[in-house]
Amino acid sequence: MEETEGYRRSLVLLRAVTGPGGFTAAAEQTAASQHVWSRDGVVCGLAALLSGDQELIHALARTLNTLRNYQGPHGEVPSHVGDDGKVSYGSLAGRADSPLWYVIGVCALGRADPGVLAEHETAVSRALWLTEAWEFNARGLVYVPLGGSWADEYVLHGYLLSQQLLGLWAWRSAALAYGDNTFHAKAANLESLLREEFWLRPEGRPVYHPMAYTTALEQRGPSRFWCAAFHPGGYDELFDGLANGLALMVGLGQGDEVSAHVKGLLERTGTDLVPAYDPPITPDNHRWEALTEYHTHGFRNRPGEYHNGGLWPMVNGFVAAGAGAFGERELARRLADGIDQANTADNWAFAEYHRAADRGPDGVRGAGGSAAAAVIARHAVEGRTPVEITEGRVPVVLTESRAAALAGRPAAASGRPGAWPARPSTPPPGARPASPPPGTRPQGAPGSRPGSRPSPPPPPRGWPAGPSTGGSRPPTPPSPPPSSRPRPSGPPPNPQPRQPSPPPDDGWGPASGPSLQGPSARAQRSHGVTPRPAARPPAGDGFFSGQPNLNRLGPSTIRIR
Repeated sequence: MEETEGYRRSLVLLRAVTGPGGFTAAAEQTAASQHVWSRDGVVCGLAALLSGDQELIHALARTLNTLRNYQGPHGEVPSHVGDDGKVSYGSLAGRADSPLWYVIGVCALGRADPGVLAEHETAVSRALWLTEAWEFNARGLVYVPLGGSWADEYVLHGYLLSQQLLGLWAWRSAALAYGDNTFHAKAANLESLLREEFWLRPEGRPVYHPMAYTTALEQRGPSRFWCAAFHPGGYDELFDGLANGLALMVGLGQGDEVSAHVKGLLERTGTDLVPAYDPPITPDNHRWEALTEYHTHGFRNRPGEYHNGGLWPMVNGFVAAGAGAFGERELARRLADGIDQANTADNWAFAEYHRAADRGPDGVRGAGGSAAAAVIARHAVEGRTPVEITEGRVPVVLTESRAAALAGRPAAASGRPGAWPARPSTPPPGARPASPPPGTRPQGAPGSRPGSRPSPPPPPRGWPAGPSTGGSRPPTPPSPPPSSRPRPSGPPPNPQPRQPSPPPDDGWGPASGPSLQGPSARAQRSHGVTPRPAARPPAGDGFFSGQPNLNRLGPSTIRIR
């Protein structure tokens, strides 16, 4: 693979945004950028697995541990976790995508170390159960609130294609990772729904909202790209860059049409990056008023800026991955070069996004997502994509020393060097503890079951480390699915938090838990974290939270051990 200067600098930046809790959002020293974010962390982790970089793969493992250990009482996966242990599951609206990014991350890392699958199995089950519940009407598609996607200050809502595609990716990955035929059936049904509901054509057979489908088809004609969303009031036929990139990457179809539209966008705009959404919402659009009022830190969605048509390297990384998966290698190369060029702006600032009008960098500087996009796009030129890692079609490339280091990775138990601390078991006064619903069978110790592997000893000081002091061992493959397993109708029980003995001082901070700060901040201060108990999730100011999914295939599609 061609390792450009942009690729090499991207790996350097990704290392700079790693910390004891995992990947932080950016190297820029702002409060929120130093949190561990589920979406950003997993996107960075997918880039890490494509690169085969040991240090970055360890950071993905720590990111997933953090997200699991702060999972909410109903299966919520945090939008982000602060260095003070405060958890956000969303701000003005919850974020629907974080549980799915978490599942994708676990299944991807499980390809490098299958033992990860056992360690996260309960949390994965709870995340998928919650995602099913967010369907609301049990018809197969998740309903996302206004601002409940990655574009948290944009005015799309309803059945967002990007959310459904993340779901398809997560269900497929979990089916392969855990060998569960019910997960396969869920994914197959979802794929069929997406092809019928989000591509307008005269011969289409929509089942969700036939009237809105017919109206949109009559007014706009057949689709030239995948529709961004629909809701009870009709279809939103904006071009959604992330959704169309994901559609190509997971093989949803219509690749010729989508590729042609992407090329046309690049020619029309005169850039090598596609906008997040197109066309942008302007003051004469009926959605402008809602857009101008939907923000928490000042209005940023002027036409061609931020989510409203801004140029995001992260979005383009997945468009490049889609192009590479479809065989459009030259288009993938053009996008990869465009991402590198964008990241060079302002002396390699790795800006979060760029303004469409003047191509100027904007948003957070040193964004891990922009660096990850450069890595993902460059591998896409060679046909290696994140979805091929989760599905096992492209192996994770590890040197012998890297493989040995992964085999010696500490177990995903809190309190050890490189892992995030468990939440306290005592809820605050007046809090109602989460209890398993009637009919679910009792759980044993979290993460344990007959035949599960014992926790390996912690590594030497200075995690990430090489082989553990207890020696390396071959990874444990995931257990085969039983031919029949009773499926409880309620959610997976909230496992009791682990209570390990306090670890010795390992250089990351006090024994109460590591700081989430990146390397530069660690040099200035080292402090502990007081994790928030699992009772009621606090309101936050973050990126995620979600909405429903529940295509019933029996009492529940989720297996519970």
